[in-house]
Amino acid sequence: MKRKRTKSHNYIEGIKRWFKLHHFKLIRLNDTPENIAWGVVIGIVVGITPTFGLGIPLTILFAYLFRVNKFSGIIGLIMVGNPWIASFVWVGSYTIGAVILGSNGNKAIKEFKTIGDHEIDITTLLTNDWSILISKIVQLTKSIGLPYLLGNLILNIIFGVIGYYLTLRIVRTYRELKLKRMHASARKNS
Repeated sequence: MKRKRTKSHNYIEGIKRWFKLHHFKLIRLNDTPENIAWGVVIGIVVGITPTFGLGIPLTILFAYLFRVNKFSGIIGLIMVGNPWIASFVWVGSYTIGAVILGSNGNKAIKEFKTIGDHEIDITTLLTNDWSILISKIVQLTKSIGLPYLLGNLILNIIFGVIGYYLTLRIVRTYRELKLKRMHASARKNS
């Protein structure tokens, strides 16, 4: 008797299949392990940085400029720039930055949740009272922007370094195992 799968189980299986497929694509790329790893770093950095929908073109551009693997960059971007991870990155960036700048973590999260309270009403824009708009933007930048950017920089460094060395190790290990299998197969056939 077959067991009926739930939606969440199918969803988790889909995510596992996606990671397995892209893991295999990544380690089989025809490029040096270093270029593949640097491509992943570029993708991670672009994925963590707020790019306002320009993640893929920016990743390709930077990979082209630095002459590293573009496909591995896209994989790195997808790994950290997807909607499931992005919300953790946003909150984490702001919280880390706020704590470093002297706020406590709980206060930082409460401030981050109040971003919507900094709305500018349409009458302010229609009456051309730009001083109010500019003061609200400055206030928002001081209270949220600076901590967010500082935390974002720290997350970029941490995940970039981890992504580089992890990718480099995975690709090198895969290629070493593949070479050993080829030698074993050649000895077996001769």
